[in-house]
This record gives sequence, C-alpha cells and structure tokens, in this order.
Amino acid sequence: MWPSNLLTERLSLKFPIILAPMGIITTPALAAAVSNAGGLGGIGMWGLTTEEAARHIAGFRQLSPGSLNVNYPLWPEPIFTAEASEAMRRHLQRHYDAKALGLVPQPRGVVSDVSPEHVAMLLEEKPEVVSFHFGLPHQEIIDTIKSAGIFIQSSATTVAEARVLERRGVDAVIAQGSEAGGHRATFTGVDISMQAGLFALLHLPNVALTVITVLGGLLFTEMFRAFRSLYPLAIAHALMGIAVAYSFPDSFMHHMRVGLSYWKF
Repeated sequence: MWPSNLLTERLSLKFPIILAPMGIITTPALAAAVSNAGGLGGIGMWGLTTEEAARHIAGFRQLSPGSLNVNYPLWPEPIFTAEASEAMRRHLQRHYDAKALGLVPQPRGVVSDVSPEHVAMLLEEKPEVVSFHFGLPHQEIIDTIKSAGIFIQSSATTVAEARVLERRGVDAVIAQGSEAGGHRATFTGVDISMQAGLFALLHLPNVALTVITVLGGLLFTEMFRAFRSLYPLAIAHALMGIAVAYSFPDSFMHHMRVGLSYWKF
C-alpha cells in the first residue's frame, strides 16, 4: 500500500506526513493532533529553555501516544548592521506611535544551538525524532542522541549536502529545493540561483532528465504566468514527457529511471 515505507515503519506512522516544527507556532496540541491522525507531529525547540522544552514534550505525551519530532534550527549569533536595523526601526515606529507603544526596541540576535542541558533533556524525554535545519551540531552530540535510539533527520538543499548528512550519521534527509526561498536550510552557502528546484533535484542521478526537468520547469512557469490554469500546464507536461520518451534512446535516458533504480539499467 502506498503510505508504507521505511520511514513510516521505523516511526510507527500511518501516513508519510510530517508536521513542520515551526518554532512557537506548532503547539503540543497541534503536534498531537497530527500524530493522532497518523502523521508525525513536531515541536520547535528554538528559544525554549530546557524546562520549557520538557513541558512541551510532556504536554504532547498527555495528548498522544504517537511519535514526536523536536526540531533545532542551528545558526550563529545574527549580525545586524546599523543601517539595516535603523531603517527597519524607522519603518515600524509609526505603527508603534499609533498604539502608543513608545520606541521600537533595538533588535537582538539570538544564537541557536543544542546546549548540553538540552542534550541531557533529550536523553531523559526521548522524543522519537530529533531534527535539525541549517546544518548539524557537533558530532559528539549526534552520536550521543543516536546512542539513545533517537531517529535523526536534517535538511539538505543539494546532493552534496545530503551526502554530508549521510556521512555524519543522519537517518533521514529532508530534500529541500529553491522553492523555500531565502529560508531554505542550506549549510554550505549555496547560491540560490545555482540551486535546483526540489522536483528537478529528485530526478538525480539521471543528469539528462534533471536538465530537461529544469528547462521544462522554466517553460511551465512562463506558461502559468500567461495562462492561470492547471489544465494547459498538465497537457504541456504530458506532451513534453511523451516527446522526451520517444526522442531519446533508453540507453541515454536509463528508461527514465531516477534514484537507486537508475543504476539498474
């Protein structure tokens, strides 16, 4: 049956659907609702103390017996230039004045990492999954979490980043394309203009099919701008697929195979 795969079996899921653990937006109640429906609920750990994080996990456990993913976005202390911060403060000041809120506060950067206290909390609470965005913490932290039997997943925006995650011991890779925009979770400084879209990325290692998909994506984007309807887009995609299938020999296209099956032909 289509929902069954290695991920659903490993995490006892009914469907391969994962709730995005978006900081304070994803509450324990929302995460529990997703897990109770057969998906993977998630809670963001950024900005939480160890006590707050433990309470969030405990709140989830009270509402659901399902699997839980806790997420850590990783970045160093943000650097704000005086020009950028003052321009933003001037822009917001009129809104503060309208509500009599006083002066717009100075922006403060917050480091996001996995502290020793959080690691100890994870070993005690044992969420089924710990995920990371924007890279991974120190290898010692990865090894400690994995030694407790916790499943680890992380985001990659290129094949090279996915290979780095695999070498570091990540159990599952979240493939993220350029569609994520400026918030894409690259950790190697990849220029977004050089990054493949997710749909094209999933056609690797079939290079020919990947290139065709990128070019087709550009064409379909322009078509959708001209004709705001999915019907001509679907027809054009089908015709392009048929043209590609009949225009190139199987030895060149590897029978249109992608992923591991690509190497079977």
